[in-house]
Amino acid sequence: MDKKLSKIRESLPTHFIERLNRISLIAEPALARTTNILTDFTEHTLEHSYGVEKMYDLLFKNDFSSLTENERFILIAATILHDIGMVGSTEWKGREYQLRDSHHSRSKQVI
Repeated sequence: MDKKLSKIRESLPTHFIERLNRISLIAEPALARTTNILTDFTEHTLEHSYGVEKMYDLLFKNDFSSLTENERFILIAATILHDIGMVGSTEWKGREYQLRDSHHSRSKQVI
């Protein structure tokens, strides 16, 4: 990953960072497909997930000691994948709000 890492991600051991990078590589092409169907919604690309992840730096004020390494890893992995259920296809044309309303269940199925 060539982007500047969030502080929460930097706080993890290398093996967790590498696993998160692999998750990102797998999720990125699918998340990129959210923009072709859900044109009236916030983009749900990997960039969006990174933006959410960086918010943790602010929320925790760069002190992540209240979370174990495992909890930090799971939090970031969940952040990367939280909108994977927003991936649509042309079958969702005209039903975008239904996709949006069910994306949490669809995310669970994909993950």
